[in-house]
Amino acid sequence: MEEDVYNWFLKLRARKVQMTDSGLKLKALKLAKSRLADPELNLPLQEKKALIDFQASNGWVEKFKNRYKITRRFITTKCSQPIEEVKPALESYFSELNSAIENIPTRSIYNMDEVSIFF
Repeated sequence: MEEDVYNWFLKLRARKVQMTDSGLKLKALKLAKSRLADPELNLPLQEKKALIDFQASNGWVEKFKNRYKITRRFITTKCSQPIEEVKPALESYFSELNSAIENIPTRSIYNMDEVSIFF
C-alpha cells in the first residue's frame, strides 16, 4: 500500500501539486479501505487486520516521509531556469570578477573565513 501512496505522491509532484501531511493521510486511508473492499485480493488474515487497524497517524506520516526521503518544501519559481539560460550570466559575472581580482595586489587580499574582525 505504501508504494501506491508513494507513486501517487510522485505523480502529484511531477505536476507540481502541493501535498500536505493530511493529504498523505487521506490517500493512505482511502487506499487501505479500497484494498479491504476489493474482493479479488486474497489478503492474508494478518494483512487484513493491519489494514483494518491502520489509522495513518502523524507518526506513520513522518516515518513514511523518512523511508521515502520526502521533505517539506515550498513550490517556487526562483532558480528554476534551465542551465542554458543561466550559464551566460554566470560566465559574465565570473569573468568580471576575475578581471577585478587581477588588478588587486596579492598583499591586499585577506582570508576572512573564520577571522573575527568586525567592520
